[in-house]
This record gives sequence, C-alpha cells and structure tokens, in this order.
Amino acid sequence: MDHKGELDDAEYSGAHAGVVIDADIQEHLVADLRHKLTEDAKPAMVLFGAVGFVSLLALIGLYRDLIGAGTFWLVLLSLLMGVLIPIRIVIQLRNVPRKAVSTSYPIGSRVDAGTDNGYVWHSAALGSARTMLSVYDKVRVTADSVMLKHASSPTTIILPRAAFTEEDIRTLEEHFAPKNRS
Repeated sequence: MDHKGELDDAEYSGAHAGVVIDADIQEHLVADLRHKLTEDAKPAMVLFGAVGFVSLLALIGLYRDLIGAGTFWLVLLSLLMGVLIPIRIVIQLRNVPRKAVSTSYPIGSRVDAGTDNGYVWHSAALGSARTMLSVYDKVRVTADSVMLKHASSPTTIILPRAAFTEEDIRTLEEHFAPKNRS
C-alpha cells in the first residue's frame, strides 16, 4: 500500500529518497530496535536479577529454619520473580521487535520519509504522519535506521534510513544535536 497521496496537503518537499522494504531492511530494523529496547530494559533486568540472587542466597541460608514457615514462601516467590521476570523480558525482546517491524513495514511495501519546515513526515503500509520535530526529544541515526524518541512518553518510532535523503538526516541531526549530547 502506498499512502504518499495522503500527505499531499502537507506540502512536503518533493525531493525524498523512499525505499521498498525487503527482508534485509526488515532484519536491520529489527536488530536496531532490539538493541534500543535491550538498552532500555537493562536496569530492570539488573534489578530483578539482584532480587533473585539475594533471594536465592536467603533461601539456601535459611532453608532449614524456614521449612513450613510463611517466610519461606515469600523468599521463594521473590526468587521466582527474580528469575522469571528477566526471562520474560528476554523473550519479549526477541519477539516484539520482529512483530512490530514486520507489521509496520511488510516486505514489498514502500516507505517514504523526510523533513520539511520543522516537521518530520513518513508514509508507510499502515498510513502516514506529519509531526512537528519539537514533539520528539532525541534522534538516533544508525547505518540502517532513524529512531525518534517521543518527548513526553517512552515511545520511539523507527524508520528505515534509506527512506530519508542525506539532507533530511543532516536536518534531524542538527535539530537534535544539543539534546543528544545530554
């Protein structure tokens, strides 16, 4: 599906790169998104891992004293949380990025994106959007993707870098340069 016509009233600049999604682009987007989500999940995984480790030590050290006591079950529950929650996070980090990218950018679909007068716009299989750059807090540009982090929520959008012109990439980097340093 091509939603480029939906943005005609936005008067975006006619010069844009655009890209047709193939399996290689999808895999690179999945890898970049997985890397970003892993960075965001590290503090939670460390916290739950530490809780699990401390609980395991407590369970081993107090096993004989706590048999049948309610405290034993509390320590066992925190041990399970300390192990099961990080495992669940890892499983989600494997599945969610692939599903998100394959849904948003199916193979064979076209993605157009660019910047224009303080806005970033994109058109893909699921629709089109034109958003003020001030809505976003940070940009991360990799060899394969452009990720824009929303300023007032944990939401990050990912777009194929090939959909942007090099001028658009420079515009994004210049706009977010002071914010990206902090």
